[in-house]
Amino acid sequence: MVPKPIYDRIVKKIFDHTNPAATYHKTKEGMIMTSCDHKKFPTIEFLINGYWVEMLPRDYINKASTEPHSECFLGLTVSSVDFFVFGDTFMRGFYVIHDDPRGLVGLVPNTRSTKSNPVMASGDSLELMKPLDASKIFNLTYEEMQIGTGSILALIALVVLIYKCCKGNKSDDNKKVKDSVDE
Repeated sequence: MVPKPIYDRIVKKIFDHTNPAATYHKTKEGMIMTSCDHKKFPTIEFLINGYWVEMLPRDYINKASTEPHSECFLGLTVSSVDFFVFGDTFMRGFYVIHDDPRGLVGLVPNTRSTKSNPVMASGDSLELMKPLDASKIFNLTYEEMQIGTGSILALIALVVLIYKCCKGNKSDDNKKVKDSVDE
């Protein structure tokens, strides 16, 4: 998902660099429909934490149906938040390694991928780079996230125990009523 101010520019750049020119139209749901010819479309590169990471046309141009002459849709969508959400469209072709304790994510092309390894940026590219702090989500540190997660799990466990206890007591009450009726 791409922030709205950037989304329109990315779409324009993609279609300005198709060869030969590809056309597109938006559906009423806001999806961008286009040709399925991956060869027409450019590779997109993102600068993330000092590394250039590529997204190939076959990653972001997706078939809309199994019909032989169907259109494809652009696998990038508008985000309502002011940051990128790199999902399956971006991660295709990569093994994704999560290092939660250090707040890091690693990307390595998988064995069947034709993607390049992420390349370290140099020179002018570094001036464009904004550092990402993956250890902060909702302005919480990793330790605060751990405490919050532990608290939520403890609360869930407590609710389950109370439910089971109440259910167990109800069964005992029903058994007592049945026993007294049988006598």
